[in-house]
Amino acid sequence: MGEIALEGEPPYRVIPAQSTTARVSKNAVEMTVYVSIHGASPSAFPIQIPMSVDDARALAGQLTASAIAAELYRTRR
Repeated sequence: MGEIALEGEPPYRVIPAQSTTARVSKNAVEMTVYVSIHGASPSAFPIQIPMSVDDARALAGQLTASAIAAELYRTRR
């Protein structure tokens, strides 16, 4: 499998996610983000991101609030 190169200064902007999953991995949470790479096969590649339970809970709260705000923005356009 190829490599992912992050270029420029952080924060890095990567390809939008096609889908995401989360699962228990021992005493942590493993989030997998699937991204599409133009012209590559297969079309969706997984990027696995392990995180602590505390980080997963904090991220869940941020994602919920951000999703609500994005929905409100979308309905007002």
